[in-house]
Amino acid sequence: MLYHASTHGIHADDQINTLTDVAPPIHTSTTFRYPHNPDDLQPVPTEGEFVDLQTPLIYSRLASASTNRLETILAPLLYPSATASDLAGSNGLANHVISYTSGLSAFHALLVNVVPKVIAISGGYHGCHGVIDLHKKMHGVRTVELHASEAEWDAAGLGKGDLVHLETPLNPTGEAFQIAKYAERAHARGALLSVDATFAPPGLQDPFRWGADIVMHSGTKYIGGHSDMLCGILAVLPGREGLQRAKTMRAERIFLGAVLGSLEGWLGC
Repeated sequence: MLYHASTHGIHADDQINTLTDVAPPIHTSTTFRYPHNPDDLQPVPTEGEFVDLQTPLIYSRLASASTNRLETILAPLLYPSATASDLAGSNGLANHVISYTSGLSAFHALLVNVVPKVIAISGGYHGCHGVIDLHKKMHGVRTVELHASEAEWDAAGLGKGDLVHLETPLNPTGEAFQIAKYAERAHARGALLSVDATFAPPGLQDPFRWGADIVMHSGTKYIGGHSDMLCGILAVLPGREGLQRAKTMRAERIFLGAVLGSLEGWLGC
């Protein structure tokens, strides 16, 4: 069953809610009691295996109640055609959404995960270009103009495993681009298309509908209100491959240390 976005805004977290509070509480704890019978204690696996929202809370660098709730609530908004069954469970779309400490930390996490050799990017938010400059210090990544010709993309060597990063609408001009056009160009080369949709939040634009592989938001802005929180969001294309990428990103976030704080997670809801 499909629900209106307003319904999701009220009930999206029902599946994970264990409290009766109408107003969600602020959870500030960074550590949590082991939730099972002591007789059933098992060795704790490596941190990287704690990669979904169904994992019992242990330590907030892995996950916390507030950030889990934020990601769960955002899922039906980022995937507007999803049904209730699409969203639930360890394979559900809520596990395709990963929150970060800022939009720039989300973009950095994207580069760490994809490890492109060539990035097609033009204009847009200056901070993303700064992140790429830092990334170049550790990797031999090259950049090429997003709107360049096919011949120029060929000369830059843009191909399989590389990244085409489209910001639409553009910050700060508001200029919009055809997502499907860049999806077709990227996919023809085996590259991924990431779309920074910060200026067109959920309800105004669905980049997945037009071929995006990864959607990025600076949750600081429209999602958070641009006044009291920093936040970044990555959402990955639904499907088996997308779920695996999202789980890997969630595991990598543990070691990047870019885990959204509990207060910010609560503010984002």
